Amino acid sequence: ASKQAQRWFVETAEDGGLDVEETTSTGKKEDRIMSMMTRFENGNVKLVEGEGMEDSWTAFESEVATFPSGHDDQLDSTEIALRGVQNADSGEFSYGFITS
Repeated sequence: ASKQAQRWFVETAEDGGLDVEETTSTGKKEDRIMSMMTRFENGNVKLVEGEGMEDSWTAFESEVATFPSGHDDQLDSTEIALRGVQNADSGEFSYGFITS
């Protein structure tokens, strides 16, 4: 994303009362996403089913099925979000998935 888009996102999130922390990705994206997928495979992260989520999860599952040759925007952003989960019992993250 452009610097202008990033700045807008941060300002909008902070205006909404969210704490925003900068993160930097290191290593190969493929390695980071494959590492994240073990959390799903082990049942530590689950997709939450609910009204209106069907299309979202279909698109997410499509990215998983075509990775690494297809689009990976959702996988990349999910990996970044899950990287920030330090304590699964804290309940701080509820962005359409839960950790156990």
